[in-house]
Amino acid sequence: MYRIILLLILCCSCSVQDNTDNYEKINTTLRIGPNGKYCYDGDTCYIKHQNNNYYLRFKTIDSPEIDSKCKQEKELAIKARDELHRLLLVADTIYIIEEGIDKYGRWLGDIKANGFMVSDWLIMKGYAKKWTPDIDWCG
Repeated sequence: MYRIILLLILCCSCSVQDNTDNYEKINTTLRIGPNGKYCYDGDTCYIKHQNNNYYLRFKTIDSPEIDSKCKQEKELAIKARDELHRLLLVADTIYIIEEGIDKYGRWLGDIKANGFMVSDWLIMKGYAKKWTPDIDWCG
């Protein structure tokens, strides 16, 4: 069962129609994380919900790791994170689709921004790949 949480971004002025009648609407906001960022890299974001802080790990994708020793992977991770921030900042509405919890205690799921799935956008832009256990960003 999916738990979907509405995030309201008050700093946006865009208007996009989205059918949200079936979503549980909860007053939730993105939390400013370390260094004033919303997301750590292209597949992990910080969320504040009911005075609790959570990490969301995109369930079906892998993005480059920001703490990689490989220069190429680290540069792409920074670019993926920065583009993800830009996307989330201009979104009128953001939904967190939570599908479970991983072994590190992070929510697993996806983000829907202005009616489309963020994981699909990250793959389309080349900032992420469909998750498999053998992804090599430096190869």
